[in-house]
Amino acid sequence: MSRHADEFILKVPFQEAVELCSEAVSGLGWEILEQTGPRIVCQEKMPEVTSFTWSAKVEIELSAHGQDATWIHLEGSIFGFGPLQSRHVKGQVGRLRNEIEVTAKKRAAPTGGGASGLSAELEKLSDLRQRGVLTEEEYRKAKAKLLG
Repeated sequence: MSRHADEFILKVPFQEAVELCSEAVSGLGWEILEQTGPRIVCQEKMPEVTSFTWSAKVEIELSAHGQDATWIHLEGSIFGFGPLQSRHVKGQVGRLRNEIEVTAKKRAAPTGGGASGLSAELEKLSDLRQRGVLTEEEYRKAKAKLLG
């Protein structure tokens, strides 16, 4: 089994962070397998076409980090070994983290967005593509979605 972990602090209260994580999972079109308090287990839905990878499963653990921040730990796993499986689970964990952060920013941002917010999001997408978290196709789709 291939695994990849990531952790970060989200500057929102604990309960809001739980809601944001659930919303981000839904935004990706993934399935929530289990949700109990500070723990959410989710799994990506694979397309019906033949794939060389299994679907990634990610466990999200949350804990309060002070009054207005939440520590989030993502633990991804995928059946099988090898570079394809390893890259896939790493990419999916990165995708989920990005979706959580983007969802949090959308909630916090005042309506009207603004050019500086758009520029920052485009830079973030570019960085994710360069680090290998997003494929070229995922990058193009996300960029098109941002640009409307």
